[in-house]
Amino acid sequence: MPRTTALDPLFTAVDAPSFTDRYLATLAAGTLAAVRVPGFLDEAACAAALAAAARLPTADYDASRVPTPIVRFGPALNDYRGPGGRLQAARYWRDAEAARAAWQRAGMRPGPIAVCLARLGCAWGTAVAAATIDGRQVFGGTLREINAGALVHYDDINREFPAGLFDQQVLAQLAFNVWVSAPESGGTSTGVTAGSPPTNSTATPTVTGARRSSTASASMSGRGSATRCCSTPRTSTRSRRTPGAGSRSRSSSA
Repeated sequence: MPRTTALDPLFTAVDAPSFTDRYLATLAAGTLAAVRVPGFLDEAACAAALAAAARLPTADYDASRVPTPIVRFGPALNDYRGPGGRLQAARYWRDAEAARAAWQRAGMRPGPIAVCLARLGCAWGTAVAAATIDGRQVFGGTLREINAGALVHYDDINREFPAGLFDQQVLAQLAFNVWVSAPESGGTSTGVTAGSPPTNSTATPTVTGARRSSTASASMSGRGSATRCCSTPRTSTRSRRTPGAGSRSRSSSA
């Protein structure tokens, strides 16, 4: 099994044929940086997801928060973080319900989010479901098209919402991404250890690299790791263009 080791020998990334409970446990414990599963979805599922994605409403990120051009469908909780780390609930739930309705209209059958949750549940040994806030399930299934790279970002729900957010207690936070279309070269990701903010961390080349558009690659990284998508410049989404070869990269995160 190919294994990538960086400067920190205890913070590594692996390729695997599937996710397992052991992998999930070591990710949560912080003794593994990331697990990548090539071919997580087959060619037909990738094609169906791409076709349906073209019918979803998308928007750019706020350039003051995300300066690189990335087109996205679906709300992310940290975009609705108000003063003092409180959720801007009315705005979030409005957008979450609109996104769910758009998923249904897009007609993805079976839905890729349901497939991913089912497979993760099989790996962990118990059903996996969306977290809830006051009994309401949060939205999962953000779709992004990233063609000019992305900056290092550090996701930690407990830091972003220190007063608490979910009905469930957060013991560990993992990031799960599925690539349904990616270029032959470029588009690789980098993880960095993050015992402190990423600027003080050790860079770790990793796992979510170039795959053919006909093969989905799923990657899961552990809490305490910041991630970066380092795709080389290429044709961007919709009408915006940047210099490059014209390839596009799409990922979906639960």
